Amino acid sequence: MRRYLGNSAGDCVDGTQITKEMLQRQLEEQKLMSALSMIFISTRNMGELIKSALRMAGEYLGVTRIVIGVPDFNKGVTRPGWSWSASPDLQPAPENDDIGTMILRSFPEYASGSAAPCVYCSDVENDERYSIMAKVNVHSFIWSPLYVSGKIWGILSIEDCTTPRVWSEGEIRLVSLVGEVITGAVERSVMEEKLVHLSSIVENSPQFICYLAPDGRLEYVNEGAAALSGYSSEEILAAGLSLCFDAETLANLTGLQADFEAAGDESRRKVVASLRDRNGDIHTLILYVFSVGGRSFGVIGLDVTEQARLQRQLVEARNQAEQSSSAKSEFLSRMSHEMRTPMNAIIGMSHIAATSPDLERKNYCLTRIDEASKHLLGIINDVLDMSKIEAGKLEMALTEFSLEKMIQRVTDVVIFRMEEKEIDFNVSFAPNLPLVIISDDQRLAQVVTNLFSNAIKFTPQNGAISLSVRLVEENSSGLCKVEFKVTDTGIGVSPENQKKLFQSFEQADGGISRKYGGTGLGLSISKRIVELLGGEIWIESEEGRGSSFIFYVMVLRGDESADPPAAPRFAKENLRVLVVDDSERSLKCFSSLAEGLGIVCDVAKSTEEACRVLDEEGERAFSLVFVDWHMPDGDGAERVRILKERHGRKNVVVMASGSEWGNIRTEAENAGAGAFLPKPFFPSNLVNCIEEYLGRTKVSDAQTEPEEALEGCFEGRRILLAEDVEINQEIVIALLEETRVDIEPVQNGLEAVEAFKKNPEKYDLILMDIHMPEMDGYQATRTIRSLGIPRAAEIPVVAMTANVFREDVERCLAAGMNDHIGKPIDINEIIKKLKHWLQRSE
Repeated sequence: MRRYLGNSAGDCVDGTQITKEMLQRQLEEQKLMSALSMIFISTRNMGELIKSALRMAGEYLGVTRIVIGVPDFNKGVTRPGWSWSASPDLQPAPENDDIGTMILRSFPEYASGSAAPCVYCSDVENDERYSIMAKVNVHSFIWSPLYVSGKIWGILSIEDCTTPRVWSEGEIRLVSLVGEVITGAVERSVMEEKLVHLSSIVENSPQFICYLAPDGRLEYVNEGAAALSGYSSEEILAAGLSLCFDAETLANLTGLQADFEAAGDESRRKVVASLRDRNGDIHTLILYVFSVGGRSFGVIGLDVTEQARLQRQLVEARNQAEQSSSAKSEFLSRMSHEMRTPMNAIIGMSHIAATSPDLERKNYCLTRIDEASKHLLGIINDVLDMSKIEAGKLEMALTEFSLEKMIQRVTDVVIFRMEEKEIDFNVSFAPNLPLVIISDDQRLAQVVTNLFSNAIKFTPQNGAISLSVRLVEENSSGLCKVEFKVTDTGIGVSPENQKKLFQSFEQADGGISRKYGGTGLGLSISKRIVELLGGEIWIESEEGRGSSFIFYVMVLRGDESADPPAAPRFAKENLRVLVVDDSERSLKCFSSLAEGLGIVCDVAKSTEEACRVLDEEGERAFSLVFVDWHMPDGDGAERVRILKERHGRKNVVVMASGSEWGNIRTEAENAGAGAFLPKPFFPSNLVNCIEEYLGRTKVSDAQTEPEEALEGCFEGRRILLAEDVEINQEIVIALLEETRVDIEPVQNGLEAVEAFKKNPEKYDLILMDIHMPEMDGYQATRTIRSLGIPRAAEIPVVAMTANVFREDVERCLAAGMNDHIGKPIDINEIIKKLKHWLQRSE
């Protein structure tokens, strides 16, 4: 066996004197390794680079074939991945699982991730362990395991397919080194993907940046070099640096290359150089020359007049790229936590509910499952919105709607969370605000909901949150600039962290997500929605003193005659009210609202103060007294009793500070309360409350229909349900069970078409899923519509699918469907849609 050890002629190994030929071969091996390393310093496809490396190694070793086997740990075999052969006749044989299993079992250490030595055989016919290799025409081989990131990635198989061959230790060592070069390149390619932002910065940098191979040949020149020199990057690559730099500069660079090779490690030098551009003008540059492992080097050239500014820009760009990469990594970590947390609750509570015999405990579990499911759905919606934003496909749908009702819907969603933390919550509308506007009500509500959720999250127990809406300006065509301001008494945000708030995947700092949760997408999504609505969003905050999130959008004033304001139908000039509340904000909000309606309003901060006002002004001075239910000087029922006992008052109205009326109704009525006004205050609610107490018809009675009972509301109707997932069929049937509608489920679109063709008059409506086997919902709908019978054109077809983006809805309508219901199914939505279409089909 030959060993290539020692550094000079005359050294001995195992009694064998190292000869000049051995030293020459060692030098050739070093050059091979250097050449192999340089192969992978390229932008070509990694598969092509690996094949080039295999070719060089194969030609050097004089073997007939090299194969890299890719392990399949599930099946315990290796599969041919990349290969090279000295002749087309020696291409890898078809896959053989027996050989693949034997190869992988030759390296039992792969399971622990520890490096395994090479396995080799000089003559497979005389070695029973490897005789099976003869089936693929292999006489001798060396197998070297390839490890990437501590795990086995492949098996490098050096094969001689002509004759047996005695492998020297030097050849075995060389094969191992070749494997290390390949796996090192694979690991570097993974890192290069992570540095894609930095590579983009380099390409677009205004600096002169190039990369040279060990032989001095240019391998890369950026666009900054082309712009500075006036030559194209192709011209510079073809001619070399001599096209731009003088002989002295080239000599300095050559000398540096020799120094780098001698040092054998990463180094950096600075050279002052003169660059001559295409027009003959001379630029003085400082060249920063850096070495990579002493084998090749790059050059970054800076115009000295712009050096300081460009350096700062480069550092800032690099930091931004690293911060962006770090932010996305942190986002993925937060997202994993945010999604796993509700999933853990759903799975855990489902198990508890299934195993617990206690009905109350089951109901508790179901409530928690419902909350966790809605939280998880919110996260999924945020991610989907973010993907739409990054793809540039987030669109707005303009409709005419009541601004007050939209805000009421939002507050109905978040009020229970504020009540849990006993937060003082108020909403105020400026008097000149348009009551009906044209905008995207769903997206506008989404922004306000996001800001409320953010405020609730960071506002402590017994804190305060308020929303104010005002008209900033309006032009003659009715285009209005409307401002929304959500203010809280939460933790506040420092100036440096305020810059991050509206960026994708960002939160103020890492501790925020750990303490308060959240994905960091809400504000970024809100910012994009506001911008699409022609507005802007910003924050005003001091750390420890709360925050105000402010945004404005451009809307059109709508037709108020279609949704008239809640105008009082009582004698306002004779109406005077007293409001009792310990919250200064609530008193101010109520007073402003009352004055806007033309009602005289007095205030008191406690029960004793209210009694004094009543004593001074006289009992008959006030038509109504509004009393807050939650105040420090006793509960609401006790305050009502005190007022009635001391003043014999009958006109007392309790406002419940966000509590549901059902939770306090019995106690409040027993104490003598006459009516109920919820917080936060809205003009229509106040007018309705006064109208009700004074014995008039509620304003809302003329505008809204009484809620209909679901019991048997669709009895006698039949729905054809096309849904391939059995559990989804069960959910729809269970949700609509109370309506007594007859539902006939089918498994796919083809079955839906056949069922309808068989008896078209049998069905009143079709609920159509989109993604189904055999025939999807689009094709099924088109087929039904094209049947040429009257019922096929008339029957309502409603899509019921998880595809909820605007283009998905439009595609459903284009296919001939009448409407769209999103998944997960909302019982209120499906009832509303069914009532609409079933009534139309009567």
